[in-house]
Amino acid sequence: APRASDADDGAFVDEALRSRYSDLVLSAGTEEARTFFYAIVEHQSAVEPRMVFRMLLYMVRLWERVALKTPLGKTLPPIVPILIHQSDTGWTAATRFRDIIAFDRDAGASLERHTPHFEMRLIDLSVGRALELRYEAISAAVKVAFWVLSVAGDDERLQREFDRVEKLFHEIDQDAVLRMLVRYLAATHPRMPGAQLRKLLMKAVGPRGQEVIVTFLEEIERKG
Repeated sequence: APRASDADDGAFVDEALRSRYSDLVLSAGTEEARTFFYAIVEHQSAVEPRMVFRMLLYMVRLWERVALKTPLGKTLPPIVPILIHQSDTGWTAATRFRDIIAFDRDAGASLERHTPHFEMRLIDLSVGRALELRYEAISAAVKVAFWVLSVAGDDERLQREFDRVEKLFHEIDQDAVLRMLVRYLAATHPRMPGAQLRKLLMKAVGPRGQEVIVTFLEEIERKG
């Protein structure tokens, strides 16, 4: 299973863009045959037309770090680029790098072989799509995380769709994961009263989870 990678500690997103994007690197396999999964999570509601170009820059930075850690190596590991997006329109820009290159009509075929070829794996969490994802193999915590990202800042949608994710919340058995999700909900729904958010969450989890939620939300309220 993919795990947080120790070969790429630290993020690759530029400091000036941290309010708009977050990134995460996971890896799977052995040291001799590893595959990296590089994910960018968007925190903006607009579609970035050249996002696939930005993805290429970050992939190269990851390869560069791997190369520095293995200076005598002759090969580089594969990277699966993943974009987690949410917006009012859904993703409308290119996911293939070749689609943002302006090839000349006559010379395009001959130039294309010299152009990087890759495609981003898109996970579109836009309105009406997050709860339609069909990834049966992923855990309840990941499914809830996708949904939490998709409703960020939209109090009305959070309340409207919550009944559909209650069961998934109940299946989360890791306190640290539950605290992380509650923290994100509280941070992205500052206009929602703490008591209202608590009421929604309390009916979705078991007794142990309720204790975690009450303790954490009280801590948030104390800190203002």
